[in-house]
Amino acid sequence: MVLVPNTAVQAQWAAAWDTRFSPPDPSAPGCGTDRALTAAMNVLTYQSLAVIDGETDATVRRAILRTRDRQALLGLLHPNGRALIERAASLGPWTLVLDECHHLLATWGALVGALLSVLGPRTALIGLTATPATALTEWQRALHDELFGTADFVVPTPALVKEGDLAPYQELVYLTGPTPEEQAWMATERARFADLMLALVDQQVGSLSLAAWLRTRIVDRSTRDGNQIAWSTFERAEPALAASGLRFAFDGLIPLPDGARLREQHRVTPDAHDWVTVLTDFAVGHLQDSGDPRDAQALTAIKRVLPGLGYRLTSRGVRVATSPVDRVCALSESKVAATTHILDAEDTALGARLRALVLCDFESMTGTLPTSLKGAPVNDLSGSAQLVTAMLAASDTRRGTPLRPCW
Repeated sequence: MVLVPNTAVQAQWAAAWDTRFSPPDPSAPGCGTDRALTAAMNVLTYQSLAVIDGETDATVRRAILRTRDRQALLGLLHPNGRALIERAASLGPWTLVLDECHHLLATWGALVGALLSVLGPRTALIGLTATPATALTEWQRALHDELFGTADFVVPTPALVKEGDLAPYQELVYLTGPTPEEQAWMATERARFADLMLALVDQQVGSLSLAAWLRTRIVDRSTRDGNQIAWSTFERAEPALAASGLRFAFDGLIPLPDGARLREQHRVTPDAHDWVTVLTDFAVGHLQDSGDPRDAQALTAIKRVLPGLGYRLTSRGVRVATSPVDRVCALSESKVAATTHILDAEDTALGARLRALVLCDFESMTGTLPTSLKGAPVNDLSGSAQLVTAMLAASDTRRGTPLRPCW
């Protein structure tokens, strides 16, 4: 008899037994998974044993569990649980296997001890676990040692990994990329941003180029009386702007400021965060206070492009916002296609035993799409349960037995 923590493990044991130890007589029963205990191999869950009588007072139950009096523990069981133990005692002797035995170091552990006392001394007890005893509490360790003693056989983790029986470092992540249509739209968004940066640097828009502003702010660093602010003082006062400025200096847009030193983190091409940092300083420090219509035009262009990077420019500076690119990725149809692929593979492996739950953000999108997604390859069904259901239903034509998705 094998006791396991849940029905999923129970099904694995039963399938493995029936596959490897099929009886010579096809009419003979396979692995038993019910309380009858009529098969040569029986796999039950711990819960089928530990059915506590609901009429017993909770305080009394806790007191009995602490004392671990075996007769009192058996008295806690629901009549169905006691009947199971009595049936097992009449059919022994048993080899009793406790799978994932570290899970039973609480209510189940105490009841297993009581079960062993009823089954008798001829019972062979085997505990299986991948949790080392060193990870147990003092109380758990005492119960562990009482039930199992020291380990008789230990398989080191590297050996299991080498044999392919264990993959402890494998993350069950299915990585997907945007669809070609989504990638094309994202490329357009990047091109819009790159075009604006080029226009600002070359002073195609605005009364002052971005490069000239950075030289004034970061390279010259002049006070109102004409003195230069020491680089160390500027770096302490504006750490983000100083770091971004040094990356622009490394990239050749501005000279290296006096007193500054390029560190390893500065010897890279400016990224989107660096551009947002200098654009914010440029907009708040120059464009917003300017009365020149050209600067108003440049400010409008920056406000229009920044949301594509996940930021929003206000009168008080930049604020983090949801990027349209992030929204498109979140609603990407490639994830629905990946879901279909995953379930195809699971269906091939499990067949009629497959039970799957697909969680979606919403049943269907309510309201209208935000203006930031105008022209984006998304619609009212993107990322919805309706779309997933439709695609799974369409994929059923490739299967012998339909999945029949429902929501």
